Amino acid sequence: MGTRNLILIYHAGKYKIAQYSQWDGYPSGAGLKVLKFLADPANLPKLIANLDKLYEPTQTDIDGFNAAAEKIGEDAQIIMETDEFINCQGPYQTLEDIRAVREKAFMPLKFACPPLSRDIGADILQYVADAQDPVPIQLALEFIADTIFCEWAYVVDADEGSFEVYSSSERYSWLDSGRFAQFETRPSLLAKWGLDNLPNEAVFLHEIERTKMEYLDQEDEEGEEKGGETEVGEEEDEEDGEGADHARSTSSAD
Repeated sequence: MGTRNLILIYHAGKYKIAQYSQWDGYPSGAGLKVLKFLADPANLPKLIANLDKLYEPTQTDIDGFNAAAEKIGEDAQIIMETDEFINCQGPYQTLEDIRAVREKAFMPLKFACPPLSRDIGADILQYVADAQDPVPIQLALEFIADTIFCEWAYVVDADEGSFEVYSSSERYSWLDSGRFAQFETRPSLLAKWGLDNLPNEAVFLHEIERTKMEYLDQEDEEGEEKGGETEVGEEEDEEDGEGADHARSTSSAD
């Protein structure tokens, strides 16, 4: 489901990763992926060790990745028009086989250059941790200030040793951690844990939900009227799925 989000790694006083992600940004999706990554004690040290491999791609690099993605997508589209694919014959008899072709057709950049794809999501963490070669990366930190479209954000602060979960909903605007104070609009901190005291999956989801419910209780007590506000994530973004899967131009904004 289309729920835009950011995955952020803060290290040595800077955001080294600020990955824009198009899909499944809820705590039960991207949030649990980040938690599972952190739960393996070997993962974060590997990622930190590989941060020196990150580099900002040039426009020439981006054009090359996009051209490769376009070729992958075109080849997959051709396969999808064959009788074998349509009739689920030959090498396209299982759902896994069919899904693999469809992903190449509609998410080609994920195959041409995964870290520049909007579809990699929280998997960017494992990708960087396991990287053997230089990794092109685009920082989308400014997207954190877009409290309409950036619905969730997950921050791993390696300096402080913390894992933080943010929601862009204005309902929780009183929960301002001050982390993104440089932006006029910014998300609200719903939950925070030390990296040495991470919750299990059930507690992770419960704590986030508990914070949300505490706000609703406070709202009832104060008699506030929110006049038709919609909870973040209740409606799917009408723009989800629109547009080609391309790396952003170095001159374009999120």
